[in-house]
Amino acid sequence: LAVILGTIIGNILVCVAVCLVRKLRRPCNYLLVSLAVSDLCVAVLVMPTALMYEVLDEWRFGTFFCDVWVSFDVLSCTASILNLCAISVDRYWAITKPLEYGVKRTPRRMMLCVALVWLGAACISLPPLLILGNEHSIDGRPACLVCQNFGYQIYATLGSFYIPLAVMLFVYYQIFRAARRIVMDEKRAQTRLEGALNGVTQQMTTTTTTQEKPINAIGSPHQKKLRFQLAKERKASTTLGIIMSAF
Repeated sequence: LAVILGTIIGNILVCVAVCLVRKLRRPCNYLLVSLAVSDLCVAVLVMPTALMYEVLDEWRFGTFFCDVWVSFDVLSCTASILNLCAISVDRYWAITKPLEYGVKRTPRRMMLCVALVWLGAACISLPPLLILGNEHSIDGRPACLVCQNFGYQIYATLGSFYIPLAVMLFVYYQIFRAARRIVMDEKRAQTRLEGALNGVTQQMTTTTTTQEKPINAIGSPHQKKLRFQLAKERKASTTLGIIMSAF
């Protein structure tokens, strides 16, 4: 019960924060809201019934409610996983092409991405409800299980777990490589810049002793914007890496 309440409150707070805080109402956070909504659906539509099912040790709510409950279960859990997958790809592009991808990160495109995530989840959750049917008994006892058809199990398991997991592992490895390469390039550029500034400072010191002006290692506006964007994306990627590790 504590897990259910914590999940509900936490994901509601995420949605409220994005809606109320102007700085958070950006296209890059649409997928985060979608993730929060999918997890909220799990907590509200799936977990309470699952808790009752566990306590009663048999299904007592009829076949219709069983089919609806199982469909919501698969839909919400699959959407949550696919949202994590989409977020990892989004962060990869944001890390490797921060300025170029930032322009392409429009509200319309991010909403399309969210729609594709939920469409993919629906394609996995609906076949048992519409075509194959679910399991309503085990050894003569009332039960409620998702369709146990071997072909569907392979299809659902690959689509809702193994393929997203493989994509996330690959993408986060690429993010790690890209972030490490960017950090090394920045360090080399900083070293060269400091050397050049030291040379200029020494030359100015030898030529004048009055009205000296301090030299600043800031760089061009383009470089500052790039560094700021990369810092934000690296922080976000680190947080999402922790979430994925828990997944």
